[in-house]
Amino acid sequence: MDQIMSVYKEGESFYSKLIKMDLDTLKLGSDVVYNLICLSAEALLTSILLKNNESVEHGSISAMLKTASKYIEVSEELLNEARFMNRFHTWCALDAIPSRQASSEELKRMVNSVTQIREIVKCNLN
Repeated sequence: MDQIMSVYKEGESFYSKLIKMDLDTLKLGSDVVYNLICLSAEALLTSILLKNNESVEHGSISAMLKTASKYIEVSEELLNEARFMNRFHTWCALDAIPSRQASSEELKRMVNSVTQIREIVKCNLN
């Protein structure tokens, strides 16, 4: 359980930094904010998956959330939001199509999704 809580706390740490950021000015750039969003969501979801001795076949947030939905209630809307978040991920350095930069409004939408993921995990981790 110590390992699970350590991963959960890592997700909380990324989340706490994320919600303190001014997403309208994006001083660090949208890539840095997007990476914090993903790191937070991934750590939070990893904790609930570890608790259930589960792993994921794919590294996307939507795949992690879909796998976690075996153990926790996940709305279809949140799964769709996770798919939205995946659109900004660079999967391979050889991608022929350059990744798109997320706007501040899109980042706010993603932070809202991470907030929902956080609440679901927090309620189901104990």
